This record gives sequence, structure tokens and C-alpha cells, in this order.
Amino acid sequence: MDGRMKDLSLTRTMQYLHDAGLSIPAGSTFFAPTDAAWTAFLAPFNSKQRATAVNPKLLSLLLRNHLAPDSMLTSSQLGDGMRIPTELRFQSVLSPESLTVSNRDLYRGSFTPTKLFTLRSSDVRSPGAKITMADQESTCAVMHVVDH
Repeated sequence: MDGRMKDLSLTRTMQYLHDAGLSIPAGSTFFAPTDAAWTAFLAPFNSKQRATAVNPKLLSLLLRNHLAPDSMLTSSQLGDGMRIPTELRFQSVLSPESLTVSNRDLYRGSFTPTKLFTLRSSDVRSPGAKITMADQESTCAVMHVVDH
């Protein structure tokens, strides 16, 4: 599985899951940020702030917001306007509790549409993320690679 994660540019996500003491539970959906997404997330911070941002407790919160337990949702099941409860739904009021799907057809010079999925956290400050690779293989969960 490690080689597959590297091929999908998910090395940092796998490392951060390990650092936070998390695993992807069986029967779940995981929206996995790419290495580039982590680089963009950490870019505005100075070195001290970066060290704080990648501490296990904060990583746990960030990654659990990308995890939808108890539902293996393939891209064909992600409907426009669908709200997906995250692992953080039982946390404090300040934590995002769900992701909302935007599902549009894009026509790029052909009559066959390309699906564009965008996820937005219930935290209005979140800019949202696009699913760049849907329905990736995982031993116990459905995984979608996201750019944020």
C-alpha cells in the first residue's frame, strides 16, 4: 500500500495519519489530501508555526475532518448538495461537522461530461477542495484524493 500512496502523492497524509495515531477505519470514506495540498496549507506559516501545525493533536483534527466513518461512498453516490458527516460530528460546536458535495458536469470539447466534485466544510472559512482522483483502491475504505 505504501507504494500506491506514493504514486497518488499521499506520502504526507500517510505520515501524518501515523503521527496523529490514526488509521482509516473499515467501512469508511476518506478524502485524502495530496502532498501538494499539505505544502499549500503549510506555506503561509513560519517554521515555528509549521511545527505547531503538524503536532499530533492538530493533525488528528484536520485528518478527522476528511474522514466520513460508517459509509463507503463511491463517486457515483456523491450527489449534489449531499452532506457527509465527518468523524468530527460529535466534537465541539467550533469543529466542522460535515462536508457538502457539489457535483457538476463539465463538458471539455466533447459530448461526454467529466464530473467535477467539490467538497466544502461546514466551516465557512474553508475554501473547499476538489476531488482530483475518485474511488481509489484501499483495503478497507473508499478513498478520494483531494487538492485541499
